Amino acid sequence: MKADVGFLSSDAMKGRLTGSIFQDIAAEYIASRFSEIGLKTKGDKNTYMQTFYFSPAADPHSTSPTLATGQDSLKIINVAGYIDNNAAQTLIIGAHYDHLGDGHSGFSLSTEGGIHNGADDNASGVAALLEVASRVVARNDNRRTIVFAAFGAEEMGLIGSKQFTAEPPVDLSKTTAMVNFDMVGRLDTVTQALSIGGTQTSLQSEEILNRLNPGFKLAFSGEGIGPSDHAPFYLLNIPVFFEKENINTGSMESELFLSILSGVAEGESTSISENNKWGIKKRFENGTYKLGYVPYGYRWENGEIIVDPEQAVIVK
Repeated sequence: MKADVGFLSSDAMKGRLTGSIFQDIAAEYIASRFSEIGLKTKGDKNTYMQTFYFSPAADPHSTSPTLATGQDSLKIINVAGYIDNNAAQTLIIGAHYDHLGDGHSGFSLSTEGGIHNGADDNASGVAALLEVASRVVARNDNRRTIVFAAFGAEEMGLIGSKQFTAEPPVDLSKTTAMVNFDMVGRLDTVTQALSIGGTQTSLQSEEILNRLNPGFKLAFSGEGIGPSDHAPFYLLNIPVFFEKENINTGSMESELFLSILSGVAEGESTSISENNKWGIKKRFENGTYKLGYVPYGYRWENGEIIVDPEQAVIVK
């Protein structure tokens, strides 16, 4: 993990600014690590890369950017690989790899010049993503298909993850959860708590986390909306986990994340249908419900939601 953080956050990478050659180098590095780990490709044309072009707003704080195809726009790259277990359900694990360059891009809150290395934000998250991928491949005992995605352009407004969900390389209706690693390089310096968001976006989340906790002080946050790449998935009614300020990427002694992933992927205590009903109920209560797709176990037919017999067998 130290090697991954060290490479991505080195001065030579110049802060991994979206649209720069250093973004491309970072993406190629992550793709090479996916290949080394043994993940299959899940990008364009049998590669790990999902490449698209984007025109950022002149003032990112007032005008919405738009997708573009011309060469005058920024090239953005998502990197995606997966473990194909020929499963009916999918788990997505993600982390953004871009950062702020020299801080003069218009998206930085800092007024200081110089390279913004982004070791914590978010080389740490990418290192955690790669470590989990390596361990899950080695264990080879998960019954779900698992997709690992490194998103570009998070700092510009979650552009990479929005594009991933707009043109998904997997069927999102079969996705049971999305786990997002963002700034996981250290515990909260005041509370020493392990912070996990999205814990009320499915029914059994907090029970699983508490049961599998090896001894951390846990700080839960229930909401699924937040300024990171889990938000576009939550808006499609997918349960999310947002891991922030939680593991020491220097020592990586805890097995918590693999336990969390196994617990979520296996859904030990509650069915997928109960998760969906709980999440929908919560979103109706707070006024944020949007029907991006029908819950697993159902399908659209002639403008109505009906039971899908094949999926219903799995849910049962």
